[in-house]
Amino acid sequence: NMLNTNRQIRRPDLVLYNTTETIVFDFKFTATDTDIEKHKNQIQEYMTMLSQMGFAKVRGMVIYGLEKKAISV
Repeated sequence: NMLNTNRQIRRPDLVLYNTTETIVFDFKFTATDTDIEKHKNQIQEYMTMLSQMGFAKVRGMVIYGLEKKAISV
């Protein structure tokens, strides 16, 4: 769990990291065009928080299971 600047709890689905990079994943079932932007913003918030916590080279992915696609953020 992470706490954002508004003191709201955030829970990324999966965070993988080592000393050189960090990848945050969020898993969704399906997406409409408006959902995709919302999901990307959610991942971007996680990425910002992880960077502020000192994690290295943070990047993000939204995985859409039913659609079998991934979006890099």
